[in-house]
Amino acid sequence: MQRVNDTRQLANRILFWMAVLVTAQFAVAYAMIAAGIVKHSGTYMVGLFICTAVFWIAYVLQRRQIGEGGYSIHLTAFLCLSLITFVGLYNPYRFDEIWVIFLLYPIGISLFHDKSAFVVWGTLSYALYGLLAIFDPSVSEAVDVYNRCFIALASLMLACIAFATLTQLKNSHGQVAEDRTREYVITMLQTLIPIVERKSQSSSKEIEQMSRLMKRVLKEFPQEEIHDWEIKLISILHFVSRIKWPDYVFEKEEKLTDHEYKIVQEHCFIGGDLFKKGPDFDRVVKALQYHHERFDGTGYPYQLKGESIPLVSQILGIVESFMAMTTSRAYREALTPEEAFEEIRAMAGSVYDGRIVEALEKVLRIQTASPNISTGVPPMVG
Repeated sequence: MQRVNDTRQLANRILFWMAVLVTAQFAVAYAMIAAGIVKHSGTYMVGLFICTAVFWIAYVLQRRQIGEGGYSIHLTAFLCLSLITFVGLYNPYRFDEIWVIFLLYPIGISLFHDKSAFVVWGTLSYALYGLLAIFDPSVSEAVDVYNRCFIALASLMLACIAFATLTQLKNSHGQVAEDRTREYVITMLQTLIPIVERKSQSSSKEIEQMSRLMKRVLKEFPQEEIHDWEIKLISILHFVSRIKWPDYVFEKEEKLTDHEYKIVQEHCFIGGDLFKKGPDFDRVVKALQYHHERFDGTGYPYQLKGESIPLVSQILGIVESFMAMTTSRAYREALTPEEAFEEIRAMAGSVYDGRIVEALEKVLRIQTASPNISTGVPPMVG
């Protein structure tokens, strides 16, 4: 949306200043004729007046399409090319080399940074330039044809360079803006960590432990492209999501009531609540939202089944379970890593995808190249 607004403003300014320049030329020509400095026929002044009126009409049409909310870069490109074609054919300025304006058009249209508009309307501009050259009686020798072709090639090179440079600059600025947004989000969430630590009587070390274990499991799925910052944000969000739980839930030894269970389930939606309009955080949101879905379709909140559950969500779910089992709670003692993994293994194919269970087992053993699972497990929350 921001890009569309920027393009609208740029198009509006270009047509406005084109109209202002044409008007200024008309005013200067009229003043010089009135002062007796130059002599021009009435036909010349009428031509300038018509040209000025046409440019202002094009500007009004541009403003009208913005006001109606139906903005199209192609309509703006059409208006600009129509103006150039009018000036090129009508030639109210009686300029012998008026054809050069068709070579300036592609350079100008590159500023809109729209590939389809650049290709379509730029190509049409060069085609009109070629037709004008064919029917121009002054182009009679081979050297004239060569010169015009050379100038057209130079125009094409400049237009392509301008478009490529704008693309590079926008990508660079966009990446910087995305990095700053991520840093801001992570910093904001980190301010909530001490509150959650006191509330839940747990340690923030759990964030790093979860992040590290998720990364190791994900390495077993090289086809799953996910950035380190996404894993870090998922781990922080998962920890901070507990801030909405009532304090007594963390110490309650009895089974949760239906109402309490629904409150606990709401932590899956914290990502969606925070990043509703952030497409860059889509995988983070989905990882949190679906990490309690079960492979057999009996999980929550949407009862997704099998491959419809994102891989990152399944990995988060199995890592969460493993860490929870090996951490002491108010209502039970911690399981050993061996005991926790055996429970997870027993749920392969029902709660967890068997491939992820195998990946977890491989990760826990690979770390020390030992068949003893427990020696390779990262230290749990303590």
